[in-house]
Amino acid sequence: MFPRREFKLYLQPGQEYIWEFDAKVIAYCDPYVITSPNADWILEPHCFQTEELRVRADGHFGYQDCFQWPQAYSQKFEYTVCILNPQKMREQEDPSKTLWELWTPTEDDFNLIDPQSPFGVGKLKHSIYYNLYRLYDSAQEVVDQWKAKREGKKDIVTGMVLHSRHLLNVLKHHPLTFPDVVVYVAELQCFLLDIVAHMLYVNHHQFALTYPDFPCRTNYDLMGCFTEDITTCERLFRAGIPVWLVRSPQFIPQDMNIINVVTVTRPDHIVQKNFVHNGVVTMFPTLHLGCGGTDRHFNSRHTFRAKVLDVSDATSSIVIPQQSAVASSSQTASGGRVQVNRNNNAQNNAKESVYSASASRNKVHNPKSGRDKWAEGDAMIMPLPFPQWVSSFKRVDKDPARVKTGLVDTGYRFPEPALIVSASRPPDLA
Repeated sequence: MFPRREFKLYLQPGQEYIWEFDAKVIAYCDPYVITSPNADWILEPHCFQTEELRVRADGHFGYQDCFQWPQAYSQKFEYTVCILNPQKMREQEDPSKTLWELWTPTEDDFNLIDPQSPFGVGKLKHSIYYNLYRLYDSAQEVVDQWKAKREGKKDIVTGMVLHSRHLLNVLKHHPLTFPDVVVYVAELQCFLLDIVAHMLYVNHHQFALTYPDFPCRTNYDLMGCFTEDITTCERLFRAGIPVWLVRSPQFIPQDMNIINVVTVTRPDHIVQKNFVHNGVVTMFPTLHLGCGGTDRHFNSRHTFRAKVLDVSDATSSIVIPQQSAVASSSQTASGGRVQVNRNNNAQNNAKESVYSASASRNKVHNPKSGRDKWAEGDAMIMPLPFPQWVSSFKRVDKDPARVKTGLVDTGYRFPEPALIVSASRPPDLA
């Protein structure tokens, strides 16, 4: 550990402006020194240590969530620097209105289908759903205008819009438990914020990031990011995006221009506790365990459907099947034990599900099975099955002997298609 150096305000003669290698603000955050050439504050970084990415009590990922707190820069997810800053959104929004992008449902917003049922299944109130749909409608309108200019060319944002629509349909039509509703609402909000960030990046900041020129005016409404690379800091500074450069103390020049020495702002307002409903703690699976960057960005956008435990599974572990590269760790429901997967390449096997409820999608079916055998389809465009349904189908009694034959026939069976549509007619039909 290097001894702390006392930073003093210093501005070189003839240099009235701050450039990318100077410090508009500077602060110690052991063991780093953080500077910013274009921001007035310095946030506590939570992207350079090994930390756990999983769903918290409000359905989000806590301060490891790129939609709530700045994360490490990733070239493959460069547009995330344009995510709207939630703190600025709260400051600019009319206090008399509800900020639905950051809203978390409560039990008062949840209507039980049968209050006497022990399962506690219900839906969101219609007025709540309508406000969430308005958010989706505004995001879709921006995307449609952009697609019209590009002659309908499809892009990654098209898949975001389709998935957001799917989440709205689930919230409207499917009975869910209250923890599931919280998670689905948070996932919908993240996808809508992702759409807005992608459009801001494409329409306003992509050109400036690709071809850096004279520094643009800083847009403090954007989330920004942390970086350890000076070249990346220079590009973001010239594009007008808030950036924080993280360095070791020995790499701070003695004659660097310094405007303000500040203290680090910590994310005390962000929820980190586990979800508790009716006195029961819900432990969601760990999606990623490691430092910030591409892997964390990738896993934070993976659909994190709620895992609903059966009574028999209440004391068993929630294990991520096959330790896929999408999720590099597993979480136990009883003790919170985490097992780390050494192979954490998020680009491989991106199609594999991270929940045991969808593990049946990855099973290899017997190719010799008859046409009367049902096989579950496996495609990216198909939504994952609901855990409750999968569990019920596994427990159902499939013994045909339990079915009693009555006076009515069991049903009509369609003939073999080859008897009707065939190149040559069978001998018995000649």
